[in-house]
Amino acid sequence: MAFFQYLSLTFILVFLFPAPLIMLSTFILIVINPLFSIGLAFYFWRKKNVSNAGLFAIGWTVPHLVAVYDFFRLNGLIPYQPLGEWPLPFSLFIALLFLSIALIRQNALDHLMAQRDPLTRLANRRKLDEMLYQEWDRCRRLHSPLSIIMADVDLFKKYNDAFGHKAGDLCLCRIASVLKNHTQRSGDLAARYGGEEFVLLLPNLDAASAYALAEKIRNAVSQAANTGAIRRHGHKITISLGTTTAIPEEGENPDDLIAEADKAMYEAKRAGRNQTVASTTDNHIS
Repeated sequence: MAFFQYLSLTFILVFLFPAPLIMLSTFILIVINPLFSIGLAFYFWRKKNVSNAGLFAIGWTVPHLVAVYDFFRLNGLIPYQPLGEWPLPFSLFIALLFLSIALIRQNALDHLMAQRDPLTRLANRRKLDEMLYQEWDRCRRLHSPLSIIMADVDLFKKYNDAFGHKAGDLCLCRIASVLKNHTQRSGDLAARYGGEEFVLLLPNLDAASAYALAEKIRNAVSQAANTGAIRRHGHKITISLGTTTAIPEEGENPDDLIAEADKAMYEAKRAGRNQTVASTTDNHIS
């Protein structure tokens, strides 16, 4: 591609070249270059799984074919047609259409990736913070409870050091899948908080239900995470969880809800791990 770009600079001095050389460089740029770039786009589409490369290839196929047609027509290699001028604007419209679709898709993908953890495919910290404030305001207006569950993988660093990062990543993905399966209500959000910590945002869920859900998740993780390659390592994966619930009020800080869940989670770790501890300050966050 760099070769074709540098070759196109020769057209600045085209009047200095003999006619055969001009035709050769024009043939390379108008015929060979399009075929190469389209082929490259299709390669990335099929082999590298780059979806927008397919839209790029399809979008430019039509104008490139028209450019090839014009090259032969203008050089007298094919007969002149009365409507020969119309394919060019039509082909440019097709290119604009497909490239616009590719741009819209890429912008949507970039927006999604900015809010999603690349490993677990859960929401990331940025998305959690955004949704926490939204749900806090909504629950304050409706005077309804808002619950948080914070979970941390027990002795994860020791597991990661013993069996490698690949095994550790598989472990986190298994746990993330369990969390996602248990946050199916409207407004629920499962997020990777950082490292081996996860947070569940649960609007309209009271303290007792949040604790029951945390226990259900803890048991499900124990079953799901200790299978296949993880089980062969001979290391049992468990999680410790902390729950807290509040009915938001004016002037309170939603970040304090995360801090309370975090405190309860560390109480679960200090108490021996693989258990759930509910915050003692439920229903009021100062």
